[in-house]
Amino acid sequence: MSRSIFLLFCLSVLSGCRDKSESVEIELRTSVDFPDFNKVVLYELSREGFIPVDTLNRIDGLFKGSVRFKGPGFYAVAASGFFNINLIIDKQVDRILIDHSLEKLNIKGSRGSEIILQIDNLIANAKRKLRDMTDAIARAQLAEDFSEIDNLNNRMNDLKLQTVADLKDIISSSRDNDLAVLYGMKYLNFDSDYSFIDQIVSSLDSSEFNHFWYDEFRVKLDETRKLQIGKMAPSFELIDSLGNSVSITDFRGTFVLVDFWASWCRPCRDENPHLLNLFQQFQARGFTILGISLDREKNALYKAVREDGLTWLNLHDEGGEVSQVYKVEFIPANYLIDPQGTIIAKDLRGAALQNKLAEIFGK
Repeated sequence: MSRSIFLLFCLSVLSGCRDKSESVEIELRTSVDFPDFNKVVLYELSREGFIPVDTLNRIDGLFKGSVRFKGPGFYAVAASGFFNINLIIDKQVDRILIDHSLEKLNIKGSRGSEIILQIDNLIANAKRKLRDMTDAIARAQLAEDFSEIDNLNNRMNDLKLQTVADLKDIISSSRDNDLAVLYGMKYLNFDSDYSFIDQIVSSLDSSEFNHFWYDEFRVKLDETRKLQIGKMAPSFELIDSLGNSVSITDFRGTFVLVDFWASWCRPCRDENPHLLNLFQQFQARGFTILGISLDREKNALYKAVREDGLTWLNLHDEGGEVSQVYKVEFIPANYLIDPQGTIIAKDLRGAALQNKLAEIFGK
């Protein structure tokens, strides 16, 4: 490893850069009034969640506490129901000063904590704007102002894209603090932002950096990598309504859209007429659909199939094993698989799916 990379990513628990017996002092000044019985507690993030490590005592108008440095980690100072302040403690940190009020929050003494505060502010601001837009859409729906609804939906999408771009900028400029980088990436989508996350996480040297979040990111990346376009679709078997075993490999030689949906999912049901049209248009040319239902009860699936007039095979993913393998977190979701069993597209709907099929089969 080059000297510059070592200096950039020297956050190792194994490193001798700092004596682990030393304590890090935490001082909090807050203008927020809360009862004396409501303690200000310092928590440390472990694999089991946040665990209390110290209670900050009020001394001369400041809340003071400390934690023994055991290695880089995530912490939080919190008074339940009043505030929660995220912190990073690493080997460069000796003392953290927190100045808190309802209007602002300043943190000194920990560059990692300053970075995650910047990230928290970015996300909180985006959530506030999205909430305001959602309320505006509700008002526009009552007024049947469809033009305004379209405008607001476009603005919401632009805001989401801009927030992700800004977050990536913060992450890219924070390579000197691995924990802050990992903290920022928890807000990204492992599927759509896979290339960026893979590039960042791959730059973290596990021999120089030891934290369980790193291990979890690596595992999740490895799982996501298996579902990228160009990879073979994971195999699975489910039982159909006649008791027959159906495998994804049964569809080799055909372009198949594996469609994850449920009877209770309104966007899924709204998409079904479009899927039915595409199925009828391209079935004779080597295209089919395989529905995977996330319904709790089989009867709900069969009822929805009848109501929507679906003529392709639909299977009940009882227990959710297949949706877990395919990392389905939201529905509708789909994978387009070619005759060789390779994933060639994901989450195509509406015109995007129609254009892809037209590209494959011709108009």
